Amino acid sequence: MRQSVEAEHYFQTDAAISESSRKAQKSKNQAGSPIKLPSKLLGVISDPFNENAIYVAEAAGTIKRIGLETGTTSHTLRPSTPPNPFTCLAIHVTSPTTGTLFAGSWDKNVYVWPIKASVPASATSTTTLQGHSDFLKALVVIPFRETPLLVSASADKSLIVWDAISLTKLHVLTGHQRGVQALAIDPLSLPDVLGGPSDDESAIIASGDSNREIRFWHVSAKAAFEISTGDAASETPVSKSASDADIDPLVIHETSLYSLTYSTSGDLWTASADKTSKRLSRAHNYTADTTLAHDDYVKCVALAQDRDLVVTGSRDEDVRVWEGGRGKCLARLRGHWDEVTGLAIVAGGKAVVSVGIDGTVRRWGLGTDEMKKEIEVFEQGKEEEKKENLMTEEEERELADLMGDSD
Repeated sequence: MRQSVEAEHYFQTDAAISESSRKAQKSKNQAGSPIKLPSKLLGVISDPFNENAIYVAEAAGTIKRIGLETGTTSHTLRPSTPPNPFTCLAIHVTSPTTGTLFAGSWDKNVYVWPIKASVPASATSTTTLQGHSDFLKALVVIPFRETPLLVSASADKSLIVWDAISLTKLHVLTGHQRGVQALAIDPLSLPDVLGGPSDDESAIIASGDSNREIRFWHVSAKAAFEISTGDAASETPVSKSASDADIDPLVIHETSLYSLTYSTSGDLWTASADKTSKRLSRAHNYTADTTLAHDDYVKCVALAQDRDLVVTGSRDEDVRVWEGGRGKCLARLRGHWDEVTGLAIVAGGKAVVSVGIDGTVRRWGLGTDEMKKEIEVFEQGKEEEKKENLMTEEEERELADLMGDSD
């Protein structure tokens, strides 16, 4: 066994060995009450029927429903095809106790499962939506009353609009020059907000790509087309004629966009590989009025709207909580020992769940005292690690002394 370990290290650089050792030590920490799963986690969404449950997308090719209070898996959903990593999730609620879960995969397909509230399940998807020619990167459901829609985004540079009930393909949207990695629905454009008739349901969605571009789209069951940034920020209804000419994308960041989300007031929050998250002000034609600086790529952003909190997850392994109004960092929550890939607000906005490449689900309370406690838990783990390392160093010195005496 020792020879095997030494053989593994033989072909690694000192830096790689040091990094492996660091991650091994950090993986022992209990900050965020980690729930360990056997695979890398690439996406997460809250359970609409239970504020203390989530669904996660695994690189191993399964979807699991996790109870946050028990840490147990109540649902395991698999594709009918050979497993490929799942990257993104969306849920359409069809009744107070039933819904449809959509999952995007590396195999270019969207898989579909019916789900029920609090009913344990182990199911194989027999329904797939085929239309993209590359990895799925993002999904959103537009909850229209008459014809709810699913929008999928892919590394193939396109968006596809589907009927979320009949599962038929309605529209293909092109315009991005690189893979589309993020989608968000403008809440102020929904019919329930605008008071529009149900037979004319439409909404505006934003999409972000790996070429740093943000584009806006008018979407309905009858038609879908790109609109300008000015039209997207306007309260005036958009017509098709407004989109006939070539439309310039919105460019705010220096490089790739990973995540987009709207606030209830219609401002657009971003997460980017340029190590920032920005708030784009709707009132100022989606120009940036707040910038949250990070140490590494920002992979995801979520909003606890009632508390005016912004939560970001980064490649630097940390979850940060910010005051939305001033852009002040309130807490840096350390616990993950690899990249944070997804965030979901749970418990009625009182907590956030983070998932990552380390295969852990962590729950963080968003109260001031709760965040302070989690920081203390992590720091306590670091102190215990130091004590362990100190004992090892003492033993090494004793051994060195003994070796010196034998000369």
